[in-house]
Amino acid sequence: MAGSHVHSLVLTDIATEWTEAVGMIVREQTLVIESVEDVRRRLPFGMRGLDVDNGSAFINEALVAYSRDKKLELTRCRAYKKNDQAWIEQKNGAVVRRMVGYGWLEGSAATTVLNQLFAAARFYVNYFQPSFQPSFKLLSKSRDGAKASLSTAWRDGEVRPTHRKRATGPRTWRTRTDPFEKVWPLVSASAIIPKSAFEKSPPRN
Repeated sequence: MAGSHVHSLVLTDIATEWTEAVGMIVREQTLVIESVEDVRRRLPFGMRGLDVDNGSAFINEALVAYSRDKKLELTRCRAYKKNDQAWIEQKNGAVVRRMVGYGWLEGSAATTVLNQLFAAARFYVNYFQPSFQPSFKLLSKSRDGAKASLSTAWRDGEVRPTHRKRATGPRTWRTRTDPFEKVWPLVSASAIIPKSAFEKSPPRN
């Protein structure tokens, strides 16, 4: 867990779902600005604003000055409201983690290779997979036939469909095959030991 590792800066346009990713050798405000500028230049449309999370790599005077210089509207998500970034979180899973995985990368060589991958995949993701990488957002949901609500489910205990209730009585069944099933009558019969076996035998001469 110690040390620095490669970060992926991912930007997604909410209107068109166009997604760009840039690998950064460390998470630092100067590299964030350089990466954003690199993405801004190669976008097929103009960038009008940025909506970022609350990390120090984004909420700083350098990015504010950059946004003012480029006439970008800079906004941020609400504190402790991670779902405000649902569009980008979905792309992180559907694009970046699907291509790269969950392993940690380190060093400039890994950053170079990662950026080569992102450069090769950007057209494939944005042009040839628009229907497979959508950003669907839930508008509403309703229960059909459910008797318990989330506000009262805790009173009824576990309500997951995969949950099995704990047995109340003694268990009368086996969970494994009985290795003595075929010979058990013989074992039971041989367990009857005659009384003479317990009597002391006379001393030998």
